[in-house]
Amino acid sequence: MKWKIALFIAIMIIWQSLMIFVPLSPIEWVNLSFLVGLLFLLVSASVMIHRSRFLDPVMKGFKLVGEKMVHKSRSMQRADQLVNEDYKFQEFKDVTTRSIGDSALIIGGSSVLVSIFSMLI
Repeated sequence: MKWKIALFIAIMIIWQSLMIFVPLSPIEWVNLSFLVGLLFLLVSASVMIHRSRFLDPVMKGFKLVGEKMVHKSRSMQRADQLVNEDYKFQEFKDVTTRSIGDSALIIGGSSVLVSIFSMLI
């Protein structure tokens, strides 16, 4: 939780310092910070959809089509099975995905807030 608050404050400070040192008009800063925020919120939403496994049936369908088109050797099948059964690797993937999603949400939210506050000033 502390790292999320620290990241939020750091992003706000970075935006404010960039506004001071880079010569752009205020409307350009509002547009830039809003677009950056929107991009990171889109990344965060994509990560959330991926983590919810909403698109798993579609991905399994693509995987089946790919397996029909390209033959997989038995060693490759065993390697895939070992990767799927490795709980430490699966946990690493989950933690990494969660961290990327949380970071993108914080960066996107703080950038949109900067654009809103900049518009009001």
